[in-house]
Amino acid sequence: MENRKLIMIEEGDLDELVDQVAKRIIARYSRRTEQWIDAEEAMKLLGIKSMSTLQKYRDEGRFRFSQKDRKIITSLLMNI
Repeated sequence: MENRKLIMIEEGDLDELVDQVAKRIIARYSRRTEQWIDAEEAMKLLGIKSMSTLQKYRDEGRFRFSQKDRKIITSLLMNI
């Protein structure tokens, strides 16, 4: 019988590890295309209901955005 070890990890640490692995896999094996969406669609996709939360995310640099005149559009990277 093989010598097996049990490794325990906290749930939050496991989530972070899975996110890091997923990002590495996506970066290595997928091509990216960029699509621009408006604030309403960005909020829907992000599951947020407040424009102030969307603004906070922009301020924190969580995603790319551009502004032309008074309209702000958000970059959505899609894996294909």
